[in-house]
Amino acid sequence: MLRDQKLLKNKLFKIKFFLFALILLAILFFLFSIFNSKNDTSYYKGEMEKFVTTNSKYKSENIFWFDSNDKKIRFNNYNGKIVLVNFWASWCAPCIKELPSINMLNNRLEKSQFESVIISIDKNREKSKRMYDSLELNNLNYYYDKKNHLVSYLNIDVIPTTIIYNKNGKEIGRLTGEADWNSSDAIKLIKYLIK
Repeated sequence: MLRDQKLLKNKLFKIKFFLFALILLAILFFLFSIFNSKNDTSYYKGEMEKFVTTNSKYKSENIFWFDSNDKKIRFNNYNGKIVLVNFWASWCAPCIKELPSINMLNNRLEKSQFESVIISIDKNREKSKRMYDSLELNNLNYYYDKKNHLVSYLNIDVIPTTIIYNKNGKEIGRLTGEADWNSSDAIKLIKYLIK
């Protein structure tokens, strides 16, 4: 009988130890998942602290703009890439300051995974084209938003505004205002989004 009690105590101890280990593992898993989610937002710092994730209702198939030859360019042409879309104007000093950094960013990352698109909202296309040419943005194409269709559709009310889309054409987030897109903070964010 004494031996049976010892066996029972031993079994109870093993069961308690197993439950304790299981609870401890669950707590560690929970803490690890919290740490990882905080780590994700750590990419939104420094130059990227104004970057705000969004849950956009805008469909990429309705997004288009025009090139300098007045040819319609559809967003769907960029599927499979992370796409940075920047809205600018020739009369916007922060925009003009920001564009060279987007030009450098576009040159630093692999074209098969990432693309930067700058879209002028100027009503005077010739003026914006002259500004584009004067900035020597050799890694970026000139595009414009005809009749501000896109600005209206995407509900953009501040220039510059930059929107980043995932590989499936879904909006990830926006940064309103100027940023240095060639900064280490921006590069880290884009590389994180590419993964």
